Formats: sequence, C-alpha cells, structure tokens
Amino acid sequence: MKTGHTLGAGYVEVGAGRRKGVQLISAVLGAPSEAARDSESVALLDFGFGLYRERHPVRSRQTLATPSIRYSGGELALRASHPIVVGVRRGERLRTSVRAPDEVTGPVRKGKRLGRVTVTVDGRPAGAAALLAAKAVSEASEFDKLRSHALLVLALIALGGSAILVAAFAIRRRMRRVHVSEEDMEEDREQRRILREQRRNDREGSQR
Repeated sequence: MKTGHTLGAGYVEVGAGRRKGVQLISAVLGAPSEAARDSESVALLDFGFGLYRERHPVRSRQTLATPSIRYSGGELALRASHPIVVGVRRGERLRTSVRAPDEVTGPVRKGKRLGRVTVTVDGRPAGAAALLAAKAVSEASEFDKLRSHALLVLALIALGGSAILVAAFAIRRRMRRVHVSEEDMEEDREQRRILREQRRNDREGSQR
C-alpha cells in the first residue's frame, strides 16, 4: 500500500492482504532495510491470517426464503445472488439475517430482486447479497382468485363450526355438572330430613 523511509523511523511499510475471505492491514516501522521491511510485512500478514478461519454463511444460489404465492398457491424460492465468504476469528459471533416477504403476488419475473441477506460479525456488517426469484410467477387468473376466496370462506366456516362445537360441548359439560350438583344437594337434603325425624322420634321415645 505505502512504503517510506526516514532517518528517525527507518524503513516503514503499510501493507494489505486478502486470503480466503479475510482482509488484513499491516504496519511495519523501524525496519533496518527494505528487504527486512518486506519480509516482516509478509510475516505479520501470515500471522494475522493464521488467527482467522474461512466461513461460508451464504453459498451461491442458496435458497434462503420461500414466500407463498397468493391466489395460485405454492411457494417461490428466493436464492442468494452470490456467495458470501468471511473470515471469523475465534470467539467472534457470526450472524445471518434474511429480509424477505412472506407472500408474493404475480406477475413476478425470474431473477427479480425480492429480498436481501446480510452477514455480520460481532454486529459489524461483513457481507450482503440480494435474494432473487428462482422462477417466474404468472399473474393469477380470475378463476384462481375466486378459488382462493372460496377456500378462505370454507376455512372460516369450518373454523366457526369448530368453535360452535367446542362451545356446545363446554356448555353441555357445565350443565351436566350443574345437574349432578343439584342431585347431590337433593340427596343431602333428604339425608338431613331423615336425620331430623330420627332425632325427633328419639326425643318422643325418651319422653314416654
């Protein structure tokens, strides 16, 4: 990147290198000669590259999202436009974040950009790629739209029917519990009445 020399600083060099997705910058000061400056720069970069390992969080044409297709049904695969290769040092946290729609509506041409994937290392951006439609989606026909609406209505009816059945079952169980409780209360009243009669008979017998 930049070399230099002064009597006070000696031979200096700011270098840069990239290897397997890792990009580093080195700085050498006070080298005794140009050859020493160059060799120390290479040694410093080699040392730095040894601290990192190559990671492939996103591969080329990898499917990262599958939004549903409105009306016509099915799913549309969204694939990464290009791979992302990063260098990660031990202890650093690698995170992949995908931003894409949950549903798409035709027409959609193949290769249309519909999202984005971002890779961060310890919260710092390390790479990004667009998400492209893997196939074309034609515009939904009127029949597809009517069928979709009909299916939605049927689903709502089924859901409502299920809710009514659950409510009826709960009411029936509650009524049965109330009925049983009333029977228990009636039985308790009858037992108390019998007990009172026995006590009254016992008193009358003792008085005689």
